[in-house]
Amino acid sequence: MDFMERMAPEYRERIQERIRVQHETGRAAPIMEQEYLRLDGSRLPVETTAVPIRYQDQDAHMVFVRDITEHQQAQAAIANTQKLESLGILAGGIAHDFNNILTAILGNLSLLQSEIKASGNALELFQEAQTACATAKGLSHQLLTFAKGGHPIVKVMDLRPLLKQTASFSTRGSNARCVLELGDSLLAVNIDKEQIAQVIQNLMINAVQAMPEGGTITLRARLVALGANERSPLAAGRYVQVTVQDQGTGIPPLHITKIFDPYFSTKSAGRGLGLAMCYSVMAKHGGHICAESRPGAGATFILHFPAADAAAVAPEPGLPALTPGHGRILIMDDEPSVSKALARMLAHLGYQAESVEDGQAALDAYRRAMATGKPYAAVIMDLTIPGGMGGKDTMRKLSALDPQARAIVSSGYSNDPIMSEYASHGFSGVLTKPYSMEEVSAALHRVIGPEK
Repeated sequence: MDFMERMAPEYRERIQERIRVQHETGRAAPIMEQEYLRLDGSRLPVETTAVPIRYQDQDAHMVFVRDITEHQQAQAAIANTQKLESLGILAGGIAHDFNNILTAILGNLSLLQSEIKASGNALELFQEAQTACATAKGLSHQLLTFAKGGHPIVKVMDLRPLLKQTASFSTRGSNARCVLELGDSLLAVNIDKEQIAQVIQNLMINAVQAMPEGGTITLRARLVALGANERSPLAAGRYVQVTVQDQGTGIPPLHITKIFDPYFSTKSAGRGLGLAMCYSVMAKHGGHICAESRPGAGATFILHFPAADAAAVAPEPGLPALTPGHGRILIMDDEPSVSKALARMLAHLGYQAESVEDGQAALDAYRRAMATGKPYAAVIMDLTIPGGMGGKDTMRKLSALDPQARAIVSSGYSNDPIMSEYASHGFSGVLTKPYSMEEVSAALHRVIGPEK
């Protein structure tokens, strides 16, 4: 075959120039990345170098060609990770402040609804406001997944119920039909339920939008065993594989390598965060996401979750009802609107609340309460206090002061995985911002019980 015809057309002129220079200098050509054409016309990324030689008494070149497909995929994965990390500082800071604002709004809404016993139009207004807060919370949660500290709070569970619920919610009201192929066997994974629900929801919504005239979305899940190097960058082992397949127009080859890049979007109104968020979440779960597509033949997104022990799957507990309580609760939070909203919710539940702004003030208040014989039943403390002692250091000193102290860590963002590993840092519970009165009630009920 003609060697030059195997090169992509845009490289041929450069190669011929390099050959001419080599003939004149007699030196080997430096390594060059280019693309070769396979016999079927598809392109193969390669790395080449050429050495001038004499062959059968003629000037010739011995060319070394290396397939760099896997190398480019690995470099792309690293580049994606670095982009996400660079956005983490900004996204995390925004999410932290945003969640503080949402905590005050959502807390006061749930308290106001309980106080005035709304009905009719008033109740509808409350529900719309709460729904808007939930939407804002979802956006904030997406921002958090870019942050270095946005570690998943994981639990071993069967993935199938989450897939069913999310698929049904995401396609409701659309003209797309969802076909579930989830099998009859339990699919155990160790995941953050909220984060993975967002991943599936984003993929389902993208599939719906890819089929404006309607069509079928097929959601499959099964247990697979991967060999070494079978699915880069995953190690060999057992995985739960999930695929989301649509019947849309497909993803152009020009775009498929960019779809997981932050802020890349082909939609005029798109933010370009959805698939980047999916990529980040899957990476933080020790898994992976990739896409396959042919123009005109739809797109398939493939997710792999490390499989967990099925015996570790516990039944989902029901949400507890609003539970009244008694006792003194110390609030440590530097945001006055959060402290005020939380104090009102605690008073409505029957507790006595006192607020301080940082860790040193919390320790002083706790010490005074012990000395007067009126100890706090629990402390709810913010993890991050700008310019002051935060929850981590405060908890360490509080445990030394009172080994029986019961504290709940609360945060909308953290650079540390304390929210997912709170018990190992001495905390008795966790309360993620923004939270409602029902969530506050449930957290206190779990930590101090009804007897307090």
